[in-house]
Amino acid sequence: MKAELVIQKITLIKFNFFCWLISKSIKITSLIVSDCILRIHKSEVLDFQQNLNPLPILLLKVYFQNKYTFKSLKEFNKSEKKSKQYMNSSNKDQVSKINHSDISGVDDLNTPLKQSLNQPQNPRRSQVVSQKITFEEALDLVGSANWYQLRAFIWFGLQWFWCAWILLQSNFIFMDPEYDCPSNISASDCNASWVCDQKNYMDYIVRNDDSLIFYYDPPLVCDRGFIYSIMSALTYLGSLIGFFFFSWYADNKGRKSALFWSWLIATIGTFMVGFSQKDIVTCSIGLFLQGLGANPAITIHFSFLNEHSQGPFREYTSIGVQIFFAAGECFLILAAYLIPYWRWLVLFAFGIPVTILNFGIFLIQESPKFLHEQSTEKAIIVLNEIAKVNKKEPLKLDVLKSVLKTSDKDNSYSIVDLFKFKSLRVKNICCAVVFLAIQMVYYGITFAISQVGFNIYINSLVIGLCELFAYCVTDHFIPKIKRKITTIIGVGIVTVLSFSFIFLTIPDSCSGSTFCYQKVIQIILAGSMRFVICFVWTVVYIWIAELFPTTVRNLALGFSSALGTVGSTAAPFMKTLCQNLSISPMIPLGIIGIAGVACSFPLSETRGQKLQDQIEELRDPEFEEHISIQREVEVQDEEFDDNKNK
Repeated sequence: MKAELVIQKITLIKFNFFCWLISKSIKITSLIVSDCILRIHKSEVLDFQQNLNPLPILLLKVYFQNKYTFKSLKEFNKSEKKSKQYMNSSNKDQVSKINHSDISGVDDLNTPLKQSLNQPQNPRRSQVVSQKITFEEALDLVGSANWYQLRAFIWFGLQWFWCAWILLQSNFIFMDPEYDCPSNISASDCNASWVCDQKNYMDYIVRNDDSLIFYYDPPLVCDRGFIYSIMSALTYLGSLIGFFFFSWYADNKGRKSALFWSWLIATIGTFMVGFSQKDIVTCSIGLFLQGLGANPAITIHFSFLNEHSQGPFREYTSIGVQIFFAAGECFLILAAYLIPYWRWLVLFAFGIPVTILNFGIFLIQESPKFLHEQSTEKAIIVLNEIAKVNKKEPLKLDVLKSVLKTSDKDNSYSIVDLFKFKSLRVKNICCAVVFLAIQMVYYGITFAISQVGFNIYINSLVIGLCELFAYCVTDHFIPKIKRKITTIIGVGIVTVLSFSFIFLTIPDSCSGSTFCYQKVIQIILAGSMRFVICFVWTVVYIWIAELFPTTVRNLALGFSSALGTVGSTAAPFMKTLCQNLSISPMIPLGIIGIAGVACSFPLSETRGQKLQDQIEELRDPEFEEHISIQREVEVQDEEFDDNKNK
């Protein structure tokens, strides 16, 4: 009996499981079928002008979207039969004159369905023609997260990849000299200060012919060491000037043109460095041109990403390009290890890829958002080019003109305007100081990397991996986190970590390649600082782009980046100063971090808010009132038509 009861229970369990499985299968199948029908309806293949019956398809759409209720499947079949009989009539043009009361199967035909029946035979195109839409809606229609945006992002990412090589090359083409002091000199005293005080200081310097420092005669050490500091800073000095010029150029002449010329200048500078002979001037000009072009170019990318895409795609791609930068930093270490000689590294690892990337300019159009503020006609042309790449329907110029044209002013903006208007003044200064703190910490770690932890290759690899991990983590969290509080907490953590180097020194017994726990702790702290500052830098880039209106967004990014570059330009000199004072170069980074935290407080939170198009003081209240009145009239007209049809 017990065995039979067990068998019955097992059978019952099997039966219940089978019923559950059948019900789930039916549910999943119904969802798949309805989804497929909706996808077919939305596909580009479906064209109501190609001898298709619009009424049954329209009823199917209404049925599967669950917007209207059919009393029963029988009533639905009746309505389908009536629609077929009507379509078999000789005059198909009379479809729009169907007497809605004769169509059974629909429970009180709702207004949207009546409007759909009275529309022309191509609803897909009439949707674009009949509705007045904003620029954001127009961008959604042509595609704001499709193949055009994806291929632009890939090209931008590759430029970020090799821009990392250009901006971080100093540690590898200007390899710091090593010292070989007598045995009676302690490891802590065997430094540049002691060596350079000797008359025959070259006897205590280990010559490295792969370094640009020893390419010149005499080498750039001791009394000529200031030349090395200046040459290392020239790339960032070029970036400083480039930010001012190309930001103005991008906001007044166009993003695409600014991007083309800036990257071309960086290419020319790369080859000037690679082909330079024992002439410091030629190499210095090349380093300057590299910074003048490369750093502003990747800043212009943020304007493109913010203006030709929307939603999470915009946020993910803004972080994604920085992942390319971190990956470039890691691969630079590998390239420098495999190609130690500075000339071959610059010409082959830098020059060839940078040259090829110039041709990527043909993959993108001018920013439609920028053109929207200049000329509606040009904006529509670019939007339709994007639609062609994304395989979307083109927009109609005559209908969108009055909607897209938001202002008749044709202003030319400059850096002065960032201080002229009250709504921008404090915001601009605070953003610039925050950027200064971030870049000084970032490049301070880069130049101090040879004085902490282990050798430069191990240190650079750890720092690069921490940076890559930071960007990958930020890519996941950026749509969810608040910009302001993240910046304040992040810069505060970096400040505390910087001051911790006061209590962490390397003993004489651990000099050279000797392993000790102090070196491990130092490189862990340096990696943690790099992780946090990169996380914050990513957030701040997006934060600044969201804080400023379209008309001056690139100027604001350029000005903030320019002031931030003052910090990166000062980093080589700060390294030399710390060497002379025998203190850790990490300590001064905490001081500037305090200023960064303080200047974050006056800025407003922007997460989830709509991007501004115009400066607050220049918004045209009469035009905005006209648009609001026009929209109210359109709504009243629709309500009147509904009442008339009823």
